[in-house]
Amino acid sequence: MFLVAAFFVLLLAETDRLPIHSSTHIEVYMIEEARVLEYSGPLLALLKWSGMMKQFILYTIFCHVLLLPWGLSKLRVRRSAGWRCIGDLNQFGIVACAVIAVETAQSRLRFYRYQEPLAAAFMLAVLAIVANQIR
Repeated sequence: MFLVAAFFVLLLAETDRLPIHSSTHIEVYMIEEARVLEYSGPLLALLKWSGMMKQFILYTIFCHVLLLPWGLSKLRVRRSAGWRCIGDLNQFGIVACAVIAVETAQSRLRFYRYQEPLAAAFMLAVLAIVANQIR
């Protein structure tokens, strides 16, 4: 469970979902939303698309490897492709709801340093390794 929690914090950090306080402005910015000020047109669309693909890949790793590995059978691959897509959508929906809940809870927080959540994720990963070795 420590590893799942560490990867979830990294999932939030890598998809730019942590509110970082900017000392130059009054508002709290998400890093992803600050890109809108620098790019426009096709370059902004390319950045948004790459961010969505990165989020999809991280959700896939999180769902299939760590959290919800059900439905990964290799039997009847041709017949179960449609069911696999439905299962993936269900798993992504569960993770997306968890991300939304955490994002909503963190919306009023102000992180003055970006390293604090990442240090917490690192410590959770170390605890996961220690717990695995003790067992």
